[in-house]
Amino acid sequence: MMREHVGEERLGVSFAVLALLIQAVVGCVPPAPGVEPAGAAVKVAPSGTIEPVEIRPEGASEAMQPAAPASARSPAAADAGGGAPPLQPGIQDRETKAFVKHLQPNPAAGADGLERFSGWKAQGWGNAAEVSAWGKSGRLQDVVITVKLVGGAQDKVAIQRPVKLRLAATGRLGVDVFNSTDHAIPVSFAVFASRDRVYSESAASPAAPGVWTHLDFDLAAKTYKNAASDWKHSADIWGRDMVTELLLLFYDKGEGMIVVDRLTVDAEPADEEAAEPAPAPPGR
Repeated sequence: MMREHVGEERLGVSFAVLALLIQAVVGCVPPAPGVEPAGAAVKVAPSGTIEPVEIRPEGASEAMQPAAPASARSPAAADAGGGAPPLQPGIQDRETKAFVKHLQPNPAAGADGLERFSGWKAQGWGNAAEVSAWGKSGRLQDVVITVKLVGGAQDKVAIQRPVKLRLAATGRLGVDVFNSTDHAIPVSFAVFASRDRVYSESAASPAAPGVWTHLDFDLAAKTYKNAASDWKHSADIWGRDMVTELLLLFYDKGEGMIVVDRLTVDAEPADEEAAEPAPAPPGR
């Protein structure tokens, strides 16, 4: 499904856009600039769908409110909390817009999850990346997050959003990832817990090249790493009752585009009055 970016060029329709629409009618729309043709790692979607809208917050951490009703794995159950303002259209980014517009539709697309948030940020301890939220015009739903990898010396890119969650003792975290590169990229998730920001990270699972991949992580597995496990994947998630930040990590040093969709987790909103967990493990 194509998505529409509403930015500085929203008013008026250029002759170039009109020409593309005419080409779409006769079935001869060429790939947009910066988008690889069909048969390459990035597969071009059929024409005739809606163009993308980039969504930017007016403030630094405005949450996008989920449209679906609450359930154990719904975005409402995992909402960051607070009455967020309406979604805002963002600044034009032509290269990313072209990519999202021609993105292969997610075959398992459903209700928005935790990706529905306009304040995702790349972390300074990984490689730099350009992170954007995109959705349909008008309703600004069916949100996806694009992560433009620009390469660097570190072995990963990490993106983060704030949350207030109590993770289920026996549950799952699931996410759909589109990897535009020509090789598999290992993906993991991590959390910071409590006021001490204690870090726990899952073992990684590969996102296949050129297709959507659903990744599933067991919240009860002893396959997480933290300072207490000497950074070996042999521990539980520490402080699961007071998770304050959620991260996705993409282990790759090169360039490419990653798209995140349907990020769900078995969790409940954390109680502001909840007692502090056990003391934090030794320093990170």
